[in-house]
Amino acid sequence: PALSELLRLSDAQLADSSWRSGLLRDLGAGTGRLPEAVVAAAALPIAPGSHVCLAAPVHAVAGLHRVHLHSSGILPLAAEERADLTDAFTAQFGADLRLHDAGNQWLLEAPCASRADDTDPLGWAGAPLERLPASSPEQRLLRRLGAEIEMWLADHPVNGLRRRRGQLPVNLLWMWGGGVVTERAGLPALAPARVHGPAGDAWLAGCASLAGGALLPLPIWRSDAPERDVVVLPDATDAAHLLAWESQWFAPALEDLRAGRLAMLELRVGCRLHRVRHGRIRRFLRRTRPWWQAAEA
Repeated sequence: PALSELLRLSDAQLADSSWRSGLLRDLGAGTGRLPEAVVAAAALPIAPGSHVCLAAPVHAVAGLHRVHLHSSGILPLAAEERADLTDAFTAQFGADLRLHDAGNQWLLEAPCASRADDTDPLGWAGAPLERLPASSPEQRLLRRLGAEIEMWLADHPVNGLRRRRGQLPVNLLWMWGGGVVTERAGLPALAPARVHGPAGDAWLAGCASLAGGALLPLPIWRSDAPERDVVVLPDATDAAHLLAWESQWFAPALEDLRAGRLAMLELRVGCRLHRVRHGRIRRFLRRTRPWWQAAEA
């Protein structure tokens, strides 16, 4: 209810192509596209000119007529599992292809990695996988590498242990957001901000680095933050997360706006930015809609 009320009272801005590009624009990056892997590389010691993409551990489910991505999205791996897979990848594929540990996924450095044009795997969770034919020799090489990685993962000991523990095995590395790493001076200068988000999020860690800091854990709600705080809540997988956000974030924010303790709140839901000002808090004419309708989510 509090989130729905905040959206009712807000002025919605034009939609962005994704929440990631919108957040970068909010931070002052302009409207140009910045590949997700290039943003993530800002927090890692990757040499300029390297061809990179993000490689997310996921589980693909094969049905009778289609393959779909499991609804769990990016699989959370223990540090030991990530280290074992990283070392085994180098032994299997050679030093020309490198996996850099980037928290919840890897950054793949390879001559063909910049042609990874798939989108965020979180947007495909639970959906059937559809892909256009490869359009260049580099893309065909990348697709062939992906098939070899699938065969390598099928019998890897890490997956054997995960199956015995009742966990989903990693049977696919979702390669996406490819680009070429540029010099730091060539990247957009983001406005200084304290970025909070899920621990280990590779893209958010790069955002935080470009904004002049490191990715911070989720704070408690406060209306008198001394600096500009950007808080990214993790993707919700059940009602418990939404109820927790409602009580910990949206209800206190609405109360502080009504009491005048907060002058303005910018709330990005999906691809659209919603700006709520204290002066608009008494707007009664706009009909209340459920938050998912108001946010076009």
